[in-house]
Amino acid sequence: MADITIEMGKDTDAHELVSQVAANANQHSAEWHPDSLVEDLVPIVLFLAIALTYCVKYYYAHRTRQDVQSTVRVALERGDPLTPDLLDRLVQAPAPRRTDLRRGVIGIGFGIGLGIAGLLVGEPDAVRPMLAVGMVPLLLGLAYLILWRLNGDKA
Repeated sequence: MADITIEMGKDTDAHELVSQVAANANQHSAEWHPDSLVEDLVPIVLFLAIALTYCVKYYYAHRTRQDVQSTVRVALERGDPLTPDLLDRLVQAPAPRRTDLRRGVIGIGFGIGLGIAGLLVGEPDAVRPMLAVGMVPLLLGLAYLILWRLNGDKA
């Protein structure tokens, strides 16, 4: 918000004060720039993108469950036998050991990519923040690799 300064003399009355405030307000509103709108929208768009990502993830998980249920329904209508092995394969999640390895590799790659992007920008003010942001997925990826290694093969 812009600062408004009003000079008050000894003979200033309320009417002059109001007109002076109105003149200063008109002068400051003429200084508005479209970049200020962009600066306000950036964090809003960032959080909306994160929310949209989660909504899409849960939507597709829901669709997958619906597809499995419709497959089972069609098999029952045709009279096909449903063995416990078949049902387990339809609803079984991927093995955690494999999931940890994938998440670890992706996290490390993403962290290294963010760090390299910060170095390639070439701006001295961008290098340290991008390296710091890149450390988060890098360390998460390392944690997943440690979990993958410690988990072992339970089967």
